Amino acid sequence: MSLHGSHLYLDCFSGIAGDMTLGALLDLGVPEAVVREALAKLPVSGYELVVRRADRGGISACDVHVQVSQTEHAHRAWRDIQKFLPQGRPRAIFERLAAAEARAHGVPVDEVEFHEVGAVDSIVDIVGTGVALDWIAPSRVTARAVPLGHGMTRGAHGPLPIPPPAVVELLRGCLVEDGGTSVELTTPTGAAIVAACCNGFGPMPAGRPIASGYGAGDRTLEDRPNVLRVIALEPDATIARVCVLEANVDDMNPEFCEHLSDALVAAGARDVWFLPIAMKKGRPALQIGALCDEADRDRVGWALLRESTTIGLRFWLADRRVLDRRDVRVATPWGDVSVKVCEEDGRGVNVAPEYETCRRVARERGVPLKDVYAAALAAYHARPR
Repeated sequence: MSLHGSHLYLDCFSGIAGDMTLGALLDLGVPEAVVREALAKLPVSGYELVVRRADRGGISACDVHVQVSQTEHAHRAWRDIQKFLPQGRPRAIFERLAAAEARAHGVPVDEVEFHEVGAVDSIVDIVGTGVALDWIAPSRVTARAVPLGHGMTRGAHGPLPIPPPAVVELLRGCLVEDGGTSVELTTPTGAAIVAACCNGFGPMPAGRPIASGYGAGDRTLEDRPNVLRVIALEPDATIARVCVLEANVDDMNPEFCEHLSDALVAAGARDVWFLPIAMKKGRPALQIGALCDEADRDRVGWALLRESTTIGLRFWLADRRVLDRRDVRVATPWGDVSVKVCEEDGRGVNVAPEYETCRRVARERGVPLKDVYAAALAAYHARPR
């Protein structure tokens, strides 16, 4: 099956770097010629791109190495680099780098000078990775929590903490973790790729694997194979990733529930519920729950904190399987009513008249709601097949 339009999952259990990402994408199935053709158009010389196989902890991976003829890292200004970058993800990745470097060093973006990331090998890694991603044109790119490492390393200006300031800036808003080792697992180039290209973070989503690629890292790690794994998934249209939010309250006026529910829905909640529970000291209380898309988590969470009396909330990601849904209009003695039909593989599973349209017709025509509902259901089943 084609990689185009697939969901790419960056399983970066050993961190991420530019050469690891490019290697994993080539191993995944991106034609090497696509990358080399794009690199040949750059006004950058003095290097050779070497692509070979390597073993990392018993895993066969694609090892990408940029052999540079000069030994010293070049210092390149952002204003010069941006002139020759191709559009799309290559430019987006470098723009994130420039903004992070500017914040980390307290200078305007136009005055940013790249050191390590401005060297020829880093330009090749970023442009090659961006071009490879653009060739796949994934529907989404997500990643697990990005491990950073801890301790100290050495940069162009002397000792730096792990993770370096630029990496922390780049991954602002991303999901990260320590990684449990005193090694720099994620480089600024790798962090820029994650920050510019990932749509979300967490466990691997539900889907059907269609390909996987492994990119080799340079170091030998004692506790894990030093590879980046990229998995291409065919998304399962019947399964959606959602966020569940909950809070327990024992001091809220129950009259506030309707207002709270409306506020949560307005913030993006797909569903809201209240459960009676008993808390400490035997106090009767409520568990407030909400279901929303990942992108709406912060808005829904803030509405829950603002409109209820809770002082905290919990949340987690869950997979939700949904049936295909369509609306069918049917005629009743009092007017047309919408009936929602839920199906799987074209077969009807659940059929129910839409409550709001039934209630509107019942109020307008002065008839019992239950009569409108029953008539709509009968009309659906009696319709020509």
